[in-house]
Formats: sequence, structure tokens, C-alpha cells
Amino acid sequence: MSHQDIPRKLVLAMNTQMKIFYRPKKLPAITQNQDKLTFAVQQHEGASVIKVNNPTPYHVSFTGMAVKHGATSINAEQQMDMMVSPFSKKRYRLLQQPANITDPATIEYYFIDDFGAVLKGRAPVQ
Repeated sequence: MSHQDIPRKLVLAMNTQMKIFYRPKKLPAITQNQDKLTFAVQQHEGASVIKVNNPTPYHVSFTGMAVKHGATSINAEQQMDMMVSPFSKKRYRLLQQPANITDPATIEYYFIDDFGAVLKGRAPVQ
């Protein structure tokens, strides 16, 4: 049997997540409350992490985040599920250890709004 006799096929593997949320009419869009999210850079189990505190009644789905300090930018590790639940906290591991942060630093983050658009936000490191 030659290689021309072997049928060719393409195999694709996909991992798709679909999240459906019900939002009561009186609850405004997350974009009106994103300034309530707080961010801290700390050590956890030997690694540097961004700790997100979500004191809002919203699920917030991040697509990425990074610590910005001067000319330095350190990204958080991409995770399969980067959503933080309402009234909870979650840690996101940084890809490298930051130097001592003495100057004002910010967190630059991207999240998905109610319409599926990816929006950019900035917040001070606390």
C-alpha cells in the first residue's frame, strides 16, 4: 500500500466554554462598577501573584492582566478559567518575579462585558 492509498483526514480538538448569566433588571452593567475591583501583588506558595478582590455582585471574566511598574510589564499566567466570582477573591500567578515595587504600580486588565466585548481597565496596586 502506498502513501497515496491511505485516506487523509484532519482531526481538530476544541475546548469551548459557554457561560450564561441572568442579570436582574435593577442590577446595572459591570462597566459601572469595575472601579470597585481591587488588586494586590503578593507572594503565595513561593510565587508572585496578582490577588483580585471582587466585592461586587458580578462574575468578572478576565482575558488577561499584567503588573505595570515603570517601563516593566509582567503578565499573569493565562488560565483556562480567569473568572472571579461575586464577593470573592482569586489569585493569578505572574510569569516572573517582580522586583521590589516601590514606585506606584498599576494593574492593566482586560475583561469581557455583557455583550462579549473585551474592555481594558487600569487600577492601582494596593
